[in-house]
Amino acid sequence: MRCGAPARRGKAAERGFTLVELLIVVAILGILTSVALPNVLHARKRAEMTGLLAEARLFQQALLRYHTDMGTFPTEDEFDERTLEPLVSHGYLRSAALLGFSRDGRIHSYSFDTAGGSLPGWHVHPRFQPFARGRQNMRVEGDGSRIIIKYMGKQFDTASILPLIR
Repeated sequence: MRCGAPARRGKAAERGFTLVELLIVVAILGILTSVALPNVLHARKRAEMTGLLAEARLFQQALLRYHTDMGTFPTEDEFDERTLEPLVSHGYLRSAALLGFSRDGRIHSYSFDTAGGSLPGWHVHPRFQPFARGRQNMRVEGDGSRIIIKYMGKQFDTASILPLIR
């Protein structure tokens, strides 16, 4: 062996990654995960809220179409908070999809005073977190003409609530 000549390494030394290379890859993956995960969770909450508001609009429109055809809104005795009858059976709603977003699987209140001539009132609480319980309890309600979201002691319309969902 001459001085200054490179030593020959075996084939086993040429295969695989060093510990430093593996640690760098793991660190890069950790950084990418920490950046992407909050965005994915944020998008999921916004999607759930968008679905709830879309179903609430459909429910509200079904009530108004029922009123247009029947001349009155369903009375409290006629209306079923779990199946949304008579709206489903008369074809104003295809299904009770709104209830999939509801905390208890029902409309939490429905009221209509036939003598008062007012529009029906209703509300539903979302089932998804963190809006289902406690200080952040959210309430989506309709008064026959508009949908209102009550959240953290404030009142929002459907367009202004979505940018606040984190």
